[in-house]
Formats: sequence, structure tokens, C-alpha cells
Amino acid sequence: MEILLHQLAKADTFLQIHYDDHLGAVVETGSNMKQFIDFIPLLIFFTVWAMDERSVTIGDVEHSVGGIFSAAEFLLAGSILVYGCLFAAQRRLDKFQWITVAAVVLFCIPTIIFRDTNFL
Repeated sequence: MEILLHQLAKADTFLQIHYDDHLGAVVETGSNMKQFIDFIPLLIFFTVWAMDERSVTIGDVEHSVGGIFSAAEFLLAGSILVYGCLFAAQRRLDKFQWITVAAVVLFCIPTIIFRDTNFL
């Protein structure tokens, strides 16, 4: 985790430019990393949504995983985790990232509390 945070903090745009001796040219690396990181919560959402609903027991706690409500829970948790790590590493988020976090919180929390898909 510490290595990941260090790599995230290296550049605000995740774009690194260096000279590649093998190619003999200046090469850009990591330009798509930021876009990939932004899509991680969405990938988790669709993965959980596509799962058949099943019960998972950890200790004495039983929780059903799969379906739209569980996917909303994972989207909320994943977004807070991903954007929280980005904020901790960079000490800021882009405007688009703030809008994404606000929308996820605004729509997922009522969906989870009221068990109503009209909020999504």
C-alpha cells in the first residue's frame, strides 16, 4: 500500500516521461493509469451486480452479496477507498473526481437505506 501511495504521489497526472535507451526516444508511461484508477469502483459495481445473489458469513455476521443493492454497497465502499487513497497521496482531487464521489454518495446511500432502485 505504501508503494502504491508513493507511486500515486509522484505525478498529479500519472504521466511520467523518460528517455528509453533501448528505443532511443522519449517515452510517456502511465498516462492511462489515472483513467484506470477512476474506473475501479465501476468495475467492482458491475462485477457484483452480475453475480448471483448468495449469502456470505464472516464470523457471526451473514450478508448477501450479489444484485443491485449489494453492488451499490460495493460501489460506495470502493469509491471512498479509491478516492480516499488518491486524496491521501495527492492532497487533492480533480473536479471530476469530486463530482463522482458526491454523486456516488448522493445516490448510493438512499438506495442502500431504502432498498429502492429509483435512486439509482
